[in-house]
This record gives sequence, structure tokens and C-alpha cells, in this order.
Amino acid sequence: MDDLFSSDRRNLPRVIPERIREAREARGLQIEPFAELLNVTKQAVSRIESGLSAPSGETFGRIIAVTEQPPAFFTTPRQRSGAGIAPFWQFKASRIVPSQAHRSSA
Repeated sequence: MDDLFSSDRRNLPRVIPERIREAREARGLQIEPFAELLNVTKQAVSRIESGLSAPSGETFGRIIAVTEQPPAFFTTPRQRSGAGIAPFWQFKASRIVPSQAHRSSA
């Protein structure tokens, strides 16, 4: 059985570079300290986060450990917050109910 963290990159799922940056920033880490924790250069982190290179299995394992994110976080596209929401011009004005704060008390 192949190990997720093996050095053979062909067996790894495709890592989404933006997700690595999101996880790093969520932990409050700048590139240089993050690189030190991963035992790689800051240039390597920049290349991984920009999609110019893929992390090795070992580095991917460290990214998971340092960011405390599950592996699927890095391989699953982020859901857009507006997905499935109708544009504002498709709402009927009759469905809009003013809140109590905006009603006059007169």
C-alpha cells in the first residue's frame, strides 16, 4: 500500500497551491518561519505556494503537521461563498420586509 507521505510524487493527490498559503496565513506564519518549520528554503515555499513546484511527500506531511489541517484541505477546492446565490436583481421587492429598527415609531 502506498504511503501518502512517500517521496514518490506520482502517488500524491494534486495539492492546490492557494490552500497552502491560506493554511499558513491562518496560522499567522510568514514565509520564512514557515519554511524553517518545514525544513525547506523560503524560495521553496514561494514556489510551492505559487504552483511552480509541488511539495514532496515529506514536505507535504510537514505542511499538514505545521498548519494542523487535514490532507483533504489541501486537495479540495475552496467553495465560493456566493455559489448558488441568485443575483440581487432576481429577488422580488415584495419579499423584502423592513426590519423593526427602520420603521418609524410615529
